[in-house]
Amino acid sequence: MPEKLKSVLVPRQKAAQARVQAEEVLRKSPEAEKAAMAPRERDEVLAESPRLPFRNDKITGTVNLRGGRVDDLTLTKYRETIDPKSPAIVLFSPAGSALPYAPFYAEFGWLSNDAEVKLPTNDSLWRAENQKLSPDGPVNLSWDNGAGLSFERTLSLDKDYLFTVTEKVRNASGREVTLYPYGLISRHGTPHTLGYATLHEGPLGVLGNTLHEKTYKKLHEEPLYTQPSEGGWIGVTDVYWLAGVVADPKDKITGRFLYSLAGAGQERYQADMQKNAVTLKPSEESSSTFHLFAGAKEVAVLDAYTKSIPAPMFDRAIDFGWFYFIAKPFFLIIDFLARYLGNYGLAIILFTVVLRLLFYPMSESSYRNMERMKALQPQMNKLKERHANDPMKMNEEVTALYKKEKLNPLSGCIPVLVQIPVFFALYKVLLVSIEMRHAPFYGWIRDLSAPDPSNLFTLFGLIHWAPPAMLHLGVLPLLMGSTMFIQQKLSPPPGDKVSQQIFTFMPIMFTFLLANMSAGLVLYWTFSNLLAIMQQTLIKHRIKSPAPSGAK
Repeated sequence: MPEKLKSVLVPRQKAAQARVQAEEVLRKSPEAEKAAMAPRERDEVLAESPRLPFRNDKITGTVNLRGGRVDDLTLTKYRETIDPKSPAIVLFSPAGSALPYAPFYAEFGWLSNDAEVKLPTNDSLWRAENQKLSPDGPVNLSWDNGAGLSFERTLSLDKDYLFTVTEKVRNASGREVTLYPYGLISRHGTPHTLGYATLHEGPLGVLGNTLHEKTYKKLHEEPLYTQPSEGGWIGVTDVYWLAGVVADPKDKITGRFLYSLAGAGQERYQADMQKNAVTLKPSEESSSTFHLFAGAKEVAVLDAYTKSIPAPMFDRAIDFGWFYFIAKPFFLIIDFLARYLGNYGLAIILFTVVLRLLFYPMSESSYRNMERMKALQPQMNKLKERHANDPMKMNEEVTALYKKEKLNPLSGCIPVLVQIPVFFALYKVLLVSIEMRHAPFYGWIRDLSAPDPSNLFTLFGLIHWAPPAMLHLGVLPLLMGSTMFIQQKLSPPPGDKVSQQIFTFMPIMFTFLLANMSAGLVLYWTFSNLLAIMQQTLIKHRIKSPAPSGAK
């Protein structure tokens, strides 16, 4: 093998070997054997190990001193349901926990390709110098391998969701040692997901300044995905929550998404990063720093970490989708309005008013065009009769007529086409923004991110039965369908009968289509239709149907 190629491949092979050895040690460790046993209650598992508590205003939990994992974390601000007395969201749980709290944790440490080097494992007992971790003060953990290597870990916690983990190793062994710092997020079992094709849930990260996403299903097909990078972050996401490891910008790392089977055949999904090798001569020491994010994907918090860590493209952990460049500004505007109005529903309504005012010139121009098209209809009918047997000639005459009247037959579609990205952007904002989750409006709408809970087919709660999902029509979707029907009546009907039939059934179709979408989105559509009705009425009174240029 050429020396240059060898110099590149051998370290990678050693790193891969080190990972295999580390996983083998983990598999055989007492903790792994416990995890392979039948899952137990989460509280029972937590009580089996000495722990160091941490807390700030948003999260609480403990660090497992046996192994040093962060494997117990609860989000104190967020509840499982809209009931304020429902349990708080549990993000991390230790290995061996039973459902609904499947194992989910963060781990940091060192790897070596030398089997004789004794490293801290998931069964190593760390000594803590402090009694608790908080934003007011870090904690120091230490462990000695008894053969000349001593390890220190300093954990600090900010006021939001960020841990800073600084690993330090001192070599007093009398010989040279090569180590690889690593950090990982591990999740056992395949979690329940919404299953939307337009929404990513699973491993993801920004490596090489590119967003990488792997679904749980995709990892079954491709169990190992590797990507080198300079800096970046990697983790596992749900719709609203994220657990991720962030490297310093100048660190050379290798990021991986991994699927494997843990104890008792339980599926394990892992997102990890390994830094380049650190070689310590006798009496030398080295340190490595990772950041751990574990919490809610609040836009302002992620934006702040993008700058302060820095974590590149950290806001992409929120899946705003293809229309990110529209969706995020929309969110920022709605969030700004909500802070002043005190209600996200009112903010959506005011935002709808602003959009309609911006689109008003386009809507007026479109309506004028439609009125002119309506005035041309008699001439169009004559051309169709005259050239009924010659479609090509008829199209030429119609085109010439449009040119003469300076009309674009597609101009009426422009307002509709412009609103398509607006609709999808708002759809994503309401679907993925944690700020919209459990945000109430008024009356029966207690969660703008969920469908309208009322239902015509239960007579709005008078009949106690559970109809199928397709028979769900709340008050808001019915109002939306009604406003759409009225709006159609104010618009010129299509020329051909097929289009007229489609036009007639569209309000019914959209009523059922939006019935199971978020109440916030239906609220936007309903008020958008109401404003469109007002605009069309105003425009209709301002203009009269013009006579075509050739009319007498």
